[in-house]
Formats: sequence, C-alpha cells, structure tokens
Amino acid sequence: MILFPIREELPVRPGTSWVYRYTERLFSNDVLVQEYRAFWRYMVANSTGTQALVLMESEYQVGRHLPDGSWVYDHGKERSSFIVDIKTRQYVGSLGYSSWWIPSEIKSDDVVPIWSSFLRVTGTAPRLLTLGRPLPLYRLPVECWILGFQSEIEDLTLYYEKTTGFFVYFSFQYKPWPNTLVSGERSLIATNLDWPLFSLLQPFLIPIFLVTLALLSITILDEVLRRLLPI
Repeated sequence: MILFPIREELPVRPGTSWVYRYTERLFSNDVLVQEYRAFWRYMVANSTGTQALVLMESEYQVGRHLPDGSWVYDHGKERSSFIVDIKTRQYVGSLGYSSWWIPSEIKSDDVVPIWSSFLRVTGTAPRLLTLGRPLPLYRLPVECWILGFQSEIEDLTLYYEKTTGFFVYFSFQYKPWPNTLVSGERSLIATNLDWPLFSLLQPFLIPIFLVTLALLSITILDEVLRRLLPI
C-alpha cells in the first residue's frame, strides 16, 4: 500500500465545504506596516457533469501602521465564485490547477502549474491536519507532497495530502520593491470532507514499513553471513 498507494477520489460534491485561515504581512525596511488576516470559507454549491460551482466568502481584517506609530483597522466581507472541472481539477478556461486541489498521481520532480507559477514537487513530509466537523475535534498527521517555487523575488511552498491531492498548507514571501517584503501563509483549519482511511493511516504505516524492512534486511544479511562463514 505504501509503495503503490490506493488512489481514492475525494468526494467533492454539493455541500462539500472547507475553511482556510489566511495571513499576509507587509514589511518596509524590516518594519511591519500592514497586516491582512482573513477566514476564507468555500462551499460547492452545485455540480453538473464534471463541473462544480464553488462559492467563496472572505471575512477579513486589515491593519495599517500610521506614521505616528498607531494602527488603524478595517473589517469587511467579500464574496466570489468560480467553476472547477472535478475530473481535471483545473479552473474552467484555465490550464492551471486550482490551488486547493491538484492531481494525486504526481511524483517527485514533477512540475505542477498553479496560478501563473510552475511549482516543482520537491519531496514529501507529514503535516498535522485539523479534523472534525462542524468544529475541529482533533489533529492527525497526513503525508503530503511538498511543492516549491523560487526566483529572485519570490519563494512559494505548498503542501498537498498525497492520496487525495487536497490542499493542506501554503507559505510564501516575495519582494515587490527594494527594502520591501511580503510574507504570508494559508492553512486548512476545518472541512467536512470524508478523508480516505489510507490518508490517515499512511503516516503511521511508513515508519512501520521502514522498521520492518530494516529487520528483514538484517535477517537476510545474517543468513548470508552464516552461509558464507559457517561456524
């Protein structure tokens, strides 16, 4: 199961929902001058054939650092919608994948187009996932693909659960102007998705697999030495 994972389709259907916590900070000469915090709530409103209509609502707070040293805050809500092809996991009319769901049949060193960037699969790592509905109840590690992109002005790192290809975590930083840095992160904090059982078991199976493989190798090596060097 570890060497050849079972690929299960994620049940993205009307009523499927998930929530991200998003934070973005703007620094000028190493001083924080603006901060954006938001909760992004997504829900699949309906689907026809392979296309799904996804509604997104953002509840945000923007803080700005004034010259006198004080902060002023704005609050608001925004709504938007988009259509995703459930089969290809791409936005309809675009060649790039949606940032929240990519194909799970990728492998190390593959290049995956997301937004306007081409991210490379750099490896795997476990990451804690908040589970439970409607409120987070517990946290378990899931095994994730790590995707990255680097340039002179930008650095992106994204985590996707390996079995389903669903988004878990994203961090970034870029330098739009000299002496200016924008950094941020986005985390999956709640969802009503029914994660496949293998998604939850895989992080625990890998150490067991490695230990078993090591013990088996020791046993084989011992048997070979006994045959070559009979006592």
